[in-house]
Amino acid sequence: MIEKHEKLKAVLIEYMADAEKNNADFFIASSFMHHLERLSETPIKQIAYEANTTLPSVSKFCRKLGYESYHDLVSDDSVYSHDLNPMVEIFSRSYDSYKEAAEAYYEEGKKNLLRVMDSMNHEEIRDLAEKLSHYGNIMILASNYNKNVFSLLAEILMYHGIRVQIVNRHNALDIYESLTRNFDLVLVSSLTNKWVEDNRMKLQRYSDSLYIICMHDVKGFHTIYSSDNFNILTSYFTSQDYLFAVFMLLNYELVKLGEKKNQSS
Repeated sequence: MIEKHEKLKAVLIEYMADAEKNNADFFIASSFMHHLERLSETPIKQIAYEANTTLPSVSKFCRKLGYESYHDLVSDDSVYSHDLNPMVEIFSRSYDSYKEAAEAYYEEGKKNLLRVMDSMNHEEIRDLAEKLSHYGNIMILASNYNKNVFSLLAEILMYHGIRVQIVNRHNALDIYESLTRNFDLVLVSSLTNKWVEDNRMKLQRYSDSLYIICMHDVKGFHTIYSSDNFNILTSYFTSQDYLFAVFMLLNYELVKLGEKKNQSS
């Protein structure tokens, strides 16, 4: 049985893991989580009351999640669609062996991964790869939630001879200028875009050297994103999978650049 609002639930979990715990949006997200099963029957004033905030703040939070209003969020019936989670159908089949079940699961995952990779804006990834090849260094600003995932990217980049430093982005802005003196490029992970919007004024000064991995285009910055968000942050295609898709594409471009450089030398 598909869980009610499973896509919204996954986005809220991602958001809360990354948010400041004393932030008003964190309390709004918590209230949404509490009422998920009966969200269509929960008035916006109830969410605002429990989060100790205002109605406009709740509406603004809904827009951050990609909805035009609170009403659009609670009436979005696409989250109930079976098409959003084909893994349910995969798990419900009868198999002759557990190996056959595993193969079906990974085949479906491969299809989803390729679909997201196909819809990425390859131009920005290619541009970042070319700058990495030229400058040979980058600072990565990641949250505690996905910092370990970026360790894989750091190893990939170091394999290509690129100097890398991973910094907890919540501590980075206070010392941003001193940090960027030693790095020509900065990569920020902000899948929900909340952290970037909260710090837009400070980050805008470095927009030429700053690249953001997000679920959608972020105006005013180089953004690496997928134009097809059909299954991102659902229970079977997670934020980690999304980041791995970016890492694979970036590595692909770096390998091509390396081969081109070897051929010309």
